Amino acid sequence: MLKSGLDRMVGEKLFVAEAKARGITVDQLVQTEIKAKVKAPTDEEISQVYEASKEELGEATLEQVKPQIVQYLNQRQEAMATRELVDSLRAKYKPEIKLEAPRIEVAAGDIEGSGPADAPVTIVAFSDYECPYCKRAEVTVAEVLAAYPNKIRYYHRDFPLEFHADARPAAEAARCANAQGKFWPYHKALFASAELSSDRLKAIADETGVDRTAFDECVASKKFSAAIDRDIADGSSAGVNGTPAFFVNGRMLSVKPISRNLLGRIEAINRATARIRGGEVRHRMPVGGSGDEFDRLAANLNSMLDEIERLMGGIRAVTDNIAHDLRSPLTRLKNELEQALATDAPDRRGAIEREVRKPDFAEKAEAAGHLGDDVALDA
Repeated sequence: MLKSGLDRMVGEKLFVAEAKARGITVDQLVQTEIKAKVKAPTDEEISQVYEASKEELGEATLEQVKPQIVQYLNQRQEAMATRELVDSLRAKYKPEIKLEAPRIEVAAGDIEGSGPADAPVTIVAFSDYECPYCKRAEVTVAEVLAAYPNKIRYYHRDFPLEFHADARPAAEAARCANAQGKFWPYHKALFASAELSSDRLKAIADETGVDRTAFDECVASKKFSAAIDRDIADGSSAGVNGTPAFFVNGRMLSVKPISRNLLGRIEAINRATARIRGGEVRHRMPVGGSGDEFDRLAANLNSMLDEIERLMGGIRAVTDNIAHDLRSPLTRLKNELEQALATDAPDRRGAIEREVRKPDFAEKAEAAGHLGDDVALDA
């Protein structure tokens, strides 16, 4: 949130500087470089958005929602033009941001930290056991802790994302292991595990020397559910909206954890592709409306799907024509051969030979045997 606000302020300052350099007002700059570049959406673009959003729109017709779609497409063009202008002005003026990153008071949480208590560096990590980015980060964390064994105190806090079904049960299991003094071995095994099913959580307890009876009772009672909720609340208050998130001596590490919104959009694209693979060929990728990379990707994929659908329609038309054109000569050929075969046995061969020698027989055979090649060349 702070970064987006700062970016907005920088953009405004750049607009003022560029308008002054051109001898025009900021409004005139915006009109020339942004507003004038917004083109009226085509019917095809409007239809693409409508088709991609049918699931969300319910029973609304295209005509009913067309004004909102046009407004959305105009806003998307305007957002893209604004970003392109700001990027070009950043390259031209090279603004420097001298604000120091804010320090945020982040509590260590309920789980005992790793490393000396008097270490000069404290790292508080908000993580999710099912998050693939957290798994990768865990490898780096282990390397850093090994490289500076007496310099870092490391704390884990839970931030299971809602769309990771196994993340919260894994966090609850880790806390039950913590109740027996086995948190860090269990924590490490969770991140190393390929799956986090209930049976796997129990197997990890056995592997790390956790008493199973007490562990099973603890997990079944959800004893530490409230503690996990506190971690999530503290993380959200500190600005965490995705995982992994690290606070180094109160400063959020300058990394870009994948946000819930971003992962949600990836999941939406995955669901759309699954529906298309399942036979819903008219379904399209969802477009969020921000004009960002995901929107551009969705628009490109939708354009490609439209072209594929058009080509498939052409192929269907060609195959229908082939079937129609083959039906008549093959039927006549079949009837004539059946008539020849119906003759008396002694003269059957001669009857067939007479049919074969007829002038139009070769044309019928050629039509039946080579029509597919001719149509393929035409297509």
